[in-house]
Amino acid sequence: MIELGALLLASPALAHLAIAAIAGRRVLLEVGLTKYDAARHRLYWRREGQGPAVLFVHGLCGSWRYWRRGLDGIRAQHTAYLPDLVGFGRSPKPQGDYSLGMHLDALAPLLRDTTGPLTVVGHSMGAIIALGLYARFPDRIERLKLIGLPYFPSRAEAEASLSTAAVMNRLAIRRSWVAPAVCYFKDILALPVFAALAGMPVDLYRDYWKHTWASVSRSLFNTLLASDVAGLFEAVDRSRITLIHGRHDLVAPLAHIRGLLERFPELTLKELRGDHHLYLMYPRLLNRLITERSPATEPERS
Repeated sequence: MIELGALLLASPALAHLAIAAIAGRRVLLEVGLTKYDAARHRLYWRREGQGPAVLFVHGLCGSWRYWRRGLDGIRAQHTAYLPDLVGFGRSPKPQGDYSLGMHLDALAPLLRDTTGPLTVVGHSMGAIIALGLYARFPDRIERLKLIGLPYFPSRAEAEASLSTAAVMNRLAIRRSWVAPAVCYFKDILALPVFAALAGMPVDLYRDYWKHTWASVSRSLFNTLLASDVAGLFEAVDRSRITLIHGRHDLVAPLAHIRGLLERFPELTLKELRGDHHLYLMYPRLLNRLITERSPATEPERS
């Protein structure tokens, strides 16, 4: 009985020690990461199907699995290239600035591996990266499909919108110490039991935590918030680009995208009934829009 009582008294202290050890281990792992080297830090990616090439670029805290539910409809007639961005999923997570340039450098070898006409699809931050790829390799990319493009007229509007959409965004943008602290406890928070509380499929939830504080925070500040989206549009042939956007997107409000079309009328816009994650809602419809060759100008009804 004495031994049992001592164990019960020690349990809270042991739990606190274990939690501190988990967070400390994560901090040490991040401090020990090597500096980014494009030749050394090659992306994890998958190739599935056969036919014309389609490159899928996921968003912040995503992975190749974001596209998984619609792959059957793509790989039947197309070759799907599905990378995990540098710093996310199963790809390396080195030290770096995680700017748009760094993400493009990491994707360039994969782009060279594709052959024939190439369609690039990007979601959210991945849409910015896809647009950057098109600007850097205009002769290599035939069509661009941008889902939930986070375009904002100003930095202030971007920060306000992203802060409203997610608590972690708000904490990071406000430079709160809570944001990195949560990231350092991800070994606990990534347990599947928490997926239902977050309202996410287990596979996407687990991959959501496969990043470092450096990769997620610097991608947020140096790619998502810092990229000159309008400037990228000015530099490319906009007739090849289709924007696919949800009418109820709180992360990237549709009103900003409509304003973008007033400035660049050559763009094609497909408006759907839905939020920021249209591919999870309508994978079959999105696959059709992704693979169609001639863009239409009228809104989709769904």
